Amino acid sequence: KPIHDIVSFTKEVDGITISVALQ
Repeated sequence: KPIHDIVSFTKEVDGITISVALQ
């Protein structure tokens, strides 16, 4: 997988984690 895709996926997961943490 291209590094860009990995970074984008990681950021998406981080965003989900933050959203869950804020709930």
